[in-house]
Amino acid sequence: MTFSTGGEPLFVAVGDFNKDTRLDIVVTNSNDNSVSVLLGYGNGYFQNQMTFSTGSLPESVAVGNFDNDTRLDIVVAN
Repeated sequence: MTFSTGGEPLFVAVGDFNKDTRLDIVVTNSNDNSVSVLLGYGNGYFQNQMTFSTGSLPESVAVGNFDNDTRLDIVVAN
């Protein structure tokens, strides 16, 4: 399957970002200085990307509950 992201996608992380028990995807877009989040339907398909600005040249992404609020957080390194 092919999914649309921003320019020059480099790194991918997976997690349940909206607490619906379905896996979602976050992708760094190095050329666009952004990350794309694709929310999963749970059947191998995903909603159209939501794009969020980052600093220059996002290089990697990680997910975790960094602030102990029971929701996954996304951290991007550039």
